[in-house]
Amino acid sequence: MYLRYSLYVVAPITLSVPRASAGLRILAASREPSELLPAPMSVCSSSIKRMTLPRSCAEAVPQGEKNVPTAFRDYRKLAGTAHGGAADLAATFESSYDRENLRLTVTVTDDVFHQPESNIANAWRGDGIQLAFRTFRKNGGSSRTELDAALIGGKAALFLREAQGDRSKTPECAIERQGNRTVYRFRIPARLLGAEAFEPGGMLTCAFLVNDNDGAGRKGFLTWGDGIGITKNPDRYNLLIFK
Repeated sequence: MYLRYSLYVVAPITLSVPRASAGLRILAASREPSELLPAPMSVCSSSIKRMTLPRSCAEAVPQGEKNVPTAFRDYRKLAGTAHGGAADLAATFESSYDRENLRLTVTVTDDVFHQPESNIANAWRGDGIQLAFRTFRKNGGSSRTELDAALIGGKAALFLREAQGDRSKTPECAIERQGNRTVYRFRIPARLLGAEAFEPGGMLTCAFLVNDNDGAGRKGFLTWGDGIGITKNPDRYNLLIFK
């Protein structure tokens, strides 16, 4: 399936998915339309740009509504022993929003928690989370927003690697470890992601990753979406739809 874009408009011309009739649209940009290009897309010589739809999507509900958890399903083995199934490492996420913020809760079940790093910039080597988002591609700046979160010395730490929008709009993260479960709760401002606001029918693309280290180095990671763990490629993110 494909999205078709005109060279001269930001909104999709056609969207061949069931929700098109419900009025889905790209999130409003925080800059003038003349400064924006639709994303993700590939440049070609014709007057049409195409985007291959992400292979998976999830729904963010208005703040206060009940959401159904979405499971992380893809494990990438890097070293050591193979993934031992849900008892070894499993994760789900839920998302909600208001106009100003996206709220994301990630629940991780991990039989062994190991985070040896003292610097959050290197926390990807141990147990922790990486998040990536894209609202649209603009001239200059970053093509994505990317965050790392982990328990460092027993305290929640958050690292903003890239920002597509206003870096002064600070995200927040709380992390709680109980038994074999770690719960990460994020508040992520719309303007940090490059959006003016979050509205019903809006969408963005994203990828979430849980790193896995049982004490002998990073042995792999569990993901929802791609384009974040090995190479940085926002065109491989999944789709998040705002109910």
